[in-house]
Amino acid sequence: MLRHSPKRTQKTSSCRLLGTLLLALCCVAAAPVSAAPPVQATQWAYLEDAAGTLAPGEALAMLRAGQGRPFDAGRFSLGNRDSRFWLYARVGNGGVAAARRLFAFGIPYRRHLQVFTLAAGAEPGAVPTPFFRTGQWERYAQRSSRALTLHTPVFELAPGETREFLFDYHTRGATFMPVTLQAPQMFFAAQQRDEVRAAYFYAAAVVLLVVFFMFGLAMRDRYALGYAGMYSLGLLFVAAIEGYGYRYLWPDLPLWNQYASLFLLLLAIAYSFALAHLALAPPLRPPWLLRGLRLLALLAAACALGCSTLPFALLVDFAGLLLLLAMLAQLLTVCSWLGQAVTRNLLSVAATLVIVPLSLVLLVLTQIGVDLPDLVLLYSVRAGFFAATLLTLGALSIHVLALQYDHEQSLETALVAARRDAQLSRELYESRREYERVQRVAERWQRHYAETSHDIRQPLLSMRAALAGGELRAGSEQWDNLARALDYLEALSGPGAEVHPDTGEVAQPGAALEEPYPASLVIDTITRMFSDEARARGVRLRAHGSSFRLQVTPLVLMRILSNLVANAIAHAGGGEVLLGCRRRAGGLRFDVIDNGPGIPAAELRRLQRPYEKGNASQGEGLGLAICWQLAAGHGLDMGVQSARGRGTRFSLFVPGV
Repeated sequence: MLRHSPKRTQKTSSCRLLGTLLLALCCVAAAPVSAAPPVQATQWAYLEDAAGTLAPGEALAMLRAGQGRPFDAGRFSLGNRDSRFWLYARVGNGGVAAARRLFAFGIPYRRHLQVFTLAAGAEPGAVPTPFFRTGQWERYAQRSSRALTLHTPVFELAPGETREFLFDYHTRGATFMPVTLQAPQMFFAAQQRDEVRAAYFYAAAVVLLVVFFMFGLAMRDRYALGYAGMYSLGLLFVAAIEGYGYRYLWPDLPLWNQYASLFLLLLAIAYSFALAHLALAPPLRPPWLLRGLRLLALLAAACALGCSTLPFALLVDFAGLLLLLAMLAQLLTVCSWLGQAVTRNLLSVAATLVIVPLSLVLLVLTQIGVDLPDLVLLYSVRAGFFAATLLTLGALSIHVLALQYDHEQSLETALVAARRDAQLSRELYESRREYERVQRVAERWQRHYAETSHDIRQPLLSMRAALAGGELRAGSEQWDNLARALDYLEALSGPGAEVHPDTGEVAQPGAALEEPYPASLVIDTITRMFSDEARARGVRLRAHGSSFRLQVTPLVLMRILSNLVANAIAHAGGGEVLLGCRRRAGGLRFDVIDNGPGIPAAELRRLQRPYEKGNASQGEGLGLAICWQLAAGHGLDMGVQSARGRGTRFSLFVPGV
């Protein structure tokens, strides 16, 4: 068995490595310098046909003659215009092998685009052959290719062959259209990569919007739901300008597709102004700013509704200006949320001050016509959408959480204040209840004294009439009337009334039941009491008694009948007053009848209330009210009948023994 030394083994490995390197260098030297044929497009030029009168052959002749203007290879952008352009390019194959190529336009759709081709050595008057066409009436299913980006069919160039291509391009609004010459395999591979990236973007955007909506529902915040709706419109706008709306949402509405992106943009702008008007936090809510936001919202909505009739290019420029103002309004809104707690939200404030100005700069640069790289234009919209959505969601989250914290603190403070107010309210309630009880007692006593005063006045009038009638002698009729009046006064001023401590009700004196007595006793007593007063007024007072026995408190019956008789004498006008009674089933009915002027029915109802009196009355308006209250308080039925010019009858039904 042979054994190798370590030094010999190391030398063998080094020789093998050196040999491998030499072999690789030889292979590289033997390989061709470029595997792809040198195919390129030259002489890019354009010609504007604002009147739209040129035929393809005429436009080609003018461009060949050098009447066109050159533009950068692969890019065509002249701002926003409503016009027609003819683009020209020469494509040659300088290689030794045939090459397959296509033109990619970098846009998903256009109002009108037609491509003509012609061999470079054709006669000057030769008519170019139509090669590709698309337009605003084309449904997505009618397109020649399923790829989202517009492109021509694949054409093949033989070695050394040169062709001329003429593009008939009708613009409405943005003229931007990148035109590039690409190999088919590279173009379709790029399309697949773009669709994968788009799938990631739209999936993430939908998830983000769902989170936005769920956040608004969970927090019960209408502003969060409003912004989620606004960014949903923004996502539809992104899908419209990228062509995915045309491909998946409205593939059979090609005419609507021409206006969809501008309509959705203006609608989102109007939505943004309206949200800023509602969501601005104090103190950034001056009246002039709110009026301006309302006006801009209405203006954007009107432009959205009229986008199919207004000049499209001018409307696109105006939409860019409105978008700039809407972003400034949202920046102001976010700052108003975060301005009250800047020290707690430094990260959100920093993001606001970086992302929003950067978006504004990109928007301004595109509006003034600065050429930006295609990659920036392609991904700035998606990146701006994510940045704006995340920024708004973060700011809203901080704003809502801060509001909840402040709300909890205010609730705690309000709870302490509510407990203190409840204690004060309880004490105030007890004080008010005691005050109302004392007030009721005072009112009852006041009414009691007023009624007693009224009742005392009637005997006093009788006494005055007796004194004015002549000399008083013991045993005379005047002496007896005076004695009865004094007895009545003694009864009124006898046992004191009692007051209930809670209700304040005054219990009438002499309420206890006595021995049965005849009705004629009450009638004769009242007749003698008022006979002198009736005589003095020229009134004839007649009475008819009865032996029917009663058990009603005499003082109550005396008070009611004396008030009725006194009123009848005062208003009889020199006529006649009758005090009598009639037996009825279960009792006796007392009647006080006069032939005075009578009382209207409406006035009768009014006179039942205290301190209400007729126009001719000289009293305080308590007589009839006392009668009704005493009758109701002791279970007696009282009624009245009156006729104008014929008199009045008051009736009082008293149950028997």
